[in-house]
Amino acid sequence: MLSVLVVRMGRIERVSDRLGEWAHTLHKISCGGGVVRFERYRSQHANTVDVLAAAPRVTLLVVAPEASAHTAHVALLTAGHRHTDDVDTLVPVAPDRGRGRR
Repeated sequence: MLSVLVVRMGRIERVSDRLGEWAHTLHKISCGGGVVRFERYRSQHANTVDVLAAAPRVTLLVVAPEASAHTAHVALLTAGHRHTDDVDTLVPVAPDRGRGRR
């Protein structure tokens, strides 16, 4: 994924996610001629990954594999038609909402 984002965003400096949502991540990797640091924050929105580079920050929505096809479809359609930072608008709270991808 990062190799594709490097083409659009330039050198990526940092990727962040929500503390506790992912198990076992590296602290840094080489990508696009630079080093990308991975950081975790309690304040990060659930189900998102932030990518920071020379270009403006990009927040990626993560739809869990265990989410229903309907939930995933609605999230992707909503994200494609709205400019919003409200993750709960994109993935409404539902029993199948993915948490703790391990």
